[in-house]
Amino acid sequence: IAALKSELEDPRFQDQFWKHEIKLQLNLGKKSEQQALAKYGLDYVTDTYLPEKLAEIGMLKK
Repeated sequence: IAALKSELEDPRFQDQFWKHEIKLQLNLGKKSEQQALAKYGLDYVTDTYLPEKLAEIGMLKK
């Protein structure tokens, strides 16, 4: 939650789209998919998770 609050002050996220998205996450009290996957490590995300998700939408063959 603290990281999301600090993003509201970050110059890179001053666009209304990003402010809305950050506030939405704060209101929901949930982590984004990327943050939730961080506990599994980058190798899991790049070697397993992303290929599976891309295959699901037809962007990558399993």
